[in-house]
Amino acid sequence: MEIYIITAGDYSDYHIVSVWETKEKAEEVVAELNKSDRGLFADIEVHEMNSEIPTMPMFSVIMSKDGQVIAMQNRGIHEHKREMIIKWIHQPAGSERVSYFMRAKDKDVAVKIANERRAQQIASDEWDAEHGVVVV
Repeated sequence: MEIYIITAGDYSDYHIVSVWETKEKAEEVVAELNKSDRGLFADIEVHEMNSEIPTMPMFSVIMSKDGQVIAMQNRGIHEHKREMIIKWIHQPAGSERVSYFMRAKDKDVAVKIANERRAQQIASDEWDAEHGVVVV
């Protein structure tokens, strides 16, 4: 049986808002939460009842627009269920960089995933968008 878990927040603020039996009801609740000014960025996660917690670690990779890895960290096995989170970090004098948070089997794969996403952002003109958070 699939269940629909509504979550919000990131890392230490990550939390379950509610759990639903139907996708339709979960989508209604998420739409209502995300249109409010509470800034929850609610999301739906679909899980099988009695399933195990993911075992791949979360990594953070900070990368510059030219592909230079500024920092990389293995954050360990984490309760966060999303596959990737992107946060823009704007620095003075145009030295933009982006933080990517994702599950990967090791640091080399994490850097490869971040670099591919960076290339996609540049190609689709997402890189120069306003700073913020994108959940993928």
